[in-house]
Amino acid sequence: MGHIIDAECNNCGKHWRHWEGCGFMCKNYYCNKCGKVKSYKIFDNCSDLREQLVHYVSKWRCENVEEDKILLEKHIDAITEQIEICELQIIGVCDCGGKYKLRGKIICPDCHSQDIKEIFTGNWD
Repeated sequence: MGHIIDAECNNCGKHWRHWEGCGFMCKNYYCNKCGKVKSYKIFDNCSDLREQLVHYVSKWRCENVEEDKILLEKHIDAITEQIEICELQIIGVCDCGGKYKLRGKIICPDCHSQDIKEIFTGNWD
C-alpha cells in the first residue's frame, strides 16, 4: 500500500499530489535528482522472479503456520530485492542523469527543491 501526500514547495509555492510507494498493481519510482515519476506495473518483464515468488508463496499450506511463516520470511526478502533490481534495470536512469528510487525525499517537480511541506492525505492501493 502506498501513501498519498499533498505537497507544497516552500521554495516556489508549487502544490501537487505525490503518490509514494506501491499499490497492488504498480509501483511509483522517483528520480532522486529531479523528482520525475515512473510507474511500473508489478512483475512486468520479471516472469522468472514472479514464478519464484509464486513458488514460495504457494508453500504457505496453513498446516503448520509457524513453519510456513519462517520459510516465507527466509526467502521473501531476497526475492523482493531481486524483483526491485530487475525493475530498476528495466526502468533505467532518468533523462537528467538521476537514479530512480522507490522511496526517498520528495522533490518539487518545478524547481527541484527538497524544501517541501508534506501533509499525509491517505493510502492508495
